[in-house]
Amino acid sequence: RRVRDHAPQLPTLSLNYPKFIKTIPQTPKLPKHQKKMSEIESKKRDSADAEVPAAKKARPEHEILGENYWQLDQKGLRFAKFYTFRGREMVDIREYYTKPDSAKLLPGKKGISLSKEQFEAFVAVKDDIAKLFG
Repeated sequence: RRVRDHAPQLPTLSLNYPKFIKTIPQTPKLPKHQKKMSEIESKKRDSADAEVPAAKKARPEHEILGENYWQLDQKGLRFAKFYTFRGREMVDIREYYTKPDSAKLLPGKKGISLSKEQFEAFVAVKDDIAKLFG
């Protein structure tokens, strides 16, 4: 005799799920970089579908930065600035940018901050560097 033959029979449960639960499609999980690309592409499509305005808004002039700024180029986006940071006098030579909807100049990544000693060392070799430019 087998033991299984004498085991009590458990009632079987009938699970009748609604049909729509079985038909829900499973969306594959995309890696983060693919999600970002699909978001960018959808934004491009949305902006392409949007109406083009008749006339572009005039870009406002740059906001005045202050008294210790000196413009270094003709485009007006590179400045030298004198400031004090934690009690140390510094000279910052930096490229600025503006956001499309604002006239405010914001500091960019491209630039360097020099301490007083570093700036004096640069000024000492300025003429030698200028000779190389011809």
